[in-house]
Amino acid sequence: MTLALLILAGPLVAFVLMAILAPLRRSGRPAAYLSILGIGVSLTAALTQLLRFMASPTPYSADFLWAPLAGGSGGIRFGFLIDGLSAPMLVIVCLVALLVQIYSLGYMHDEKPAALGRYYAFQSLFAFAMLGLVLSHNTLQTYVFWELVGLGSYLLI
Repeated sequence: MTLALLILAGPLVAFVLMAILAPLRRSGRPAAYLSILGIGVSLTAALTQLLRFMASPTPYSADFLWAPLAGGSGGIRFGFLIDGLSAPMLVIVCLVALLVQIYSLGYMHDEKPAALGRYYAFQSLFAFAMLGLVLSHNTLQTYVFWELVGLGSYLLI
């Protein structure tokens, strides 16, 4: 579960820091480096998770009760599922996001610092949503992350 949280934490922490700290977001290149570092951490954790899964190909599932229903009979659960499909997909999503962010740094070299920082904040949100979608444990969670992917796409466009 720790690796799954670390995979999600990389881009999420980068996004939250850029969203909260306006001077960081407006700085341009430092914001880009933070976003690249965040997805780099996620890629490292995803590769580690893939190697662990290859050594022991047992699906891993962890969840917790997020919103209990009245009467104590179940509720809405939140968690992660890592299986034979999601483990390599995590690596692919992280790798593509990292390559896009590195390429964007050179491609957008003439962009104003504030616009560059905002772009990388949205890139981090999009990467977080994609990774959450891959790790989704249930249909509700899949829907939430799917909507976040749509929001990230809208903001990037």
